[in-house]
Amino acid sequence: MNIIHKIQAAAQNRKTYRIGLLQAKAYRVLKHYTSKVLSEYKISTIEWAFLGLLYDAPKGMRSSVVANELGVEAPFITQIVKKLEKTDFILEKEDEKDSRAKILSLTKEGVKFVDITEVKLREVMRPLVKDVSPGALMSYIEVMQSIIKNQ
Repeated sequence: MNIIHKIQAAAQNRKTYRIGLLQAKAYRVLKHYTSKVLSEYKISTIEWAFLGLLYDAPKGMRSSVVANELGVEAPFITQIVKKLEKTDFILEKEDEKDSRAKILSLTKEGVKFVDITEVKLREVMRPLVKDVSPGALMSYIEVMQSIIKNQ
C-alpha cells in the first residue's frame, strides 16, 4: 500500500461512524477472548470485573460502591454476591459503621483465583496487541479514562 492509500485509509477511519465501528468491533473481540477464558470457571465478564474491584480493595468495599463502579443497580450486586459466595471467593460482612451496609471482600481463594486468571487472560490477549507499542497502549487506556471522566 503506497503512502497516498495509507493517508486515505487513515482519513476515512476518522469519521465518527468508522470510529464507532472500530470501537464496537474491538469491544466484541476483547469480550469474546475474555469470556472464553472465564467460561472455564463459569464466571461472566461482569463477575470478573466485580472480583477485580474487590482485589483492588483489600480492606473490602461497600456493595453500593461496587454497584456504582460497575454501573449497575444494587439488586444486581446482590445476585452476583449470591452466585460468587458459592465459589468461596468472596466474603460479606456488616459494615462496622452502618449495620445496614455490607462490606464485600475477597477470600484468600478469591485472591489466588484473580492472580491466576489475570495471568491467563493476559497470555490469551497478548497476541491481540502484539503490534501495539506500550506507549500506544497506554495512550488508548488514557483516552478511555478521559472519556469516562469527561462524560
